[in-house]
Amino acid sequence: MSKIFNYASMLKFFSVLLMLLFFVTSNSKAGVLVQAGKTTPDSIVASYLGKINPDSIQSYMQMLEDFGTRFCLAGNRRDIAEWIRDKFIAFGYSGAYLDSFQFNRWYAGTLYQTWQYNVIATYEGYQNPDSIFVLGAHHDAIVPFSSNPFLNAPGADDNASGVAATLEIARVMKYYGYQPAYTIKFITFAAEEFGLHGSWNYANKAANTGKNIVCMINHDMVSYCTLPENEWKVQIQKYPNSDWFTNLAHQIIQNHTILTAVESTQYIQYSDSWPFYQNGYSAIFFIEDQFTPYYHTVNDLVATTNKHYAAEITKISLGMLISLNGTGSPPQLIPEYLVVQDSIMMAGDEACFSAFRNIHVAGNGSVFVVNPRASAELIAGESIVLLPGIAVAEGGHLHARIATDSTYCPQPVLKPTLPQLTDQTNTMIYKGGIEAGLIVYPNPTHGIFRFEPHEKPANAVYKAEIFNMMGEKLALLKFAGDLPYLIDISEQPNGIYLIRISNEIKIQSAKVIKK
Repeated sequence: MSKIFNYASMLKFFSVLLMLLFFVTSNSKAGVLVQAGKTTPDSIVASYLGKINPDSIQSYMQMLEDFGTRFCLAGNRRDIAEWIRDKFIAFGYSGAYLDSFQFNRWYAGTLYQTWQYNVIATYEGYQNPDSIFVLGAHHDAIVPFSSNPFLNAPGADDNASGVAATLEIARVMKYYGYQPAYTIKFITFAAEEFGLHGSWNYANKAANTGKNIVCMINHDMVSYCTLPENEWKVQIQKYPNSDWFTNLAHQIIQNHTILTAVESTQYIQYSDSWPFYQNGYSAIFFIEDQFTPYYHTVNDLVATTNKHYAAEITKISLGMLISLNGTGSPPQLIPEYLVVQDSIMMAGDEACFSAFRNIHVAGNGSVFVVNPRASAELIAGESIVLLPGIAVAEGGHLHARIATDSTYCPQPVLKPTLPQLTDQTNTMIYKGGIEAGLIVYPNPTHGIFRFEPHEKPANAVYKAEIFNMMGEKLALLKFAGDLPYLIDISEQPNGIYLIRISNEIKIQSAKVIKK
């Protein structure tokens, strides 16, 4: 956070008064548009906020601290911007780029003529792409000249924490397939510590080119707190034109975090939301309530910060964006690990299975069968293990690939039903409906077994199809009348067989072992 007040902004205000009036009117219309709609249900908001990972936030902060210095006059300033850009690209924002501007500054008796680099990643809205939310934070840091900022300006809380919050929100939205109605621009700003130069550059250009920015949400110093959880507070730096967004922030804080909100205007002119407000845009700014004692010192290190506190503040901004942008697509149930077993793909079935790391298919006496005119796709981030029990019949299609482009299934499993996610291991077990809703006994069998559906509609006629592990259909039988029904596979060799039972209402499957 910069405490260098930009007095030139007062002169600028008068020089662009007519333009400001225009954009206040324009932005108020956008505000009415947002207010007129319903905000996203709390259950949807909560499903995304639960994906915020404190460890991810801390890791981004540590990587930024590890640059040694992020002083905007130091020679590594482009390296820092490129690292942030590459993180956005890795998350799936392929168009992320550096937005450069010239910045000249006398410092300690030397004139530095530099290029500075804002970093911008865009998530285009599917419904109102010309209406924009800006989520931002500055990525530069500073310490006194006596501490040699060219070599040592770690800036963990000020403001690696704000950048980390921005990155984590971008990651969660992309990782879990959220599609915003309005465009979201994730921006990290350069040269904030010398007078908000990066944000002035962007906000002025946005106003001059008629960009409709609905609101700018800013993070600056959001990770220092040594108090017990029941005393955690966050300051909402409130701008005069942003009452509605402030009220929404209160709602998110109350419903979805353990924080207590404190309103203030103490720092509104000292951070990157100020140029947006000065250009007529609504803005809101979050900052820690317990101000760090390591502000602008070489001791502003990740070791002095609180990742869980930072995660709570990060939830506020993500919650606001999701509330304002509609339900989008619900979070995809893509796990880290996926086990697919006892699944039969019949003619016309199309299934897609995703895991961010590994997929294991069949094995342990289970089967995975793709019949003629059926298709299955397996997409994993690291590896796919195909184990014994897999059979693809002629005319069936099984495609497996590693997601080097971070593109997974549109839904984790398109057909048949959704799998279950285990809470402890982040491993999804997909059983394909085998032995669900169907009683088969004795099992294992020496040849003759009985089957009995759980649901027994009156006068139902059942069709039973028997498949071997190669997906070959061995028999087609029809049954009606009293339950249970008998099936004889005595003439078949020992092994695993798949029984598919169907009537006019539903299809059920079971695995039978013949010994």
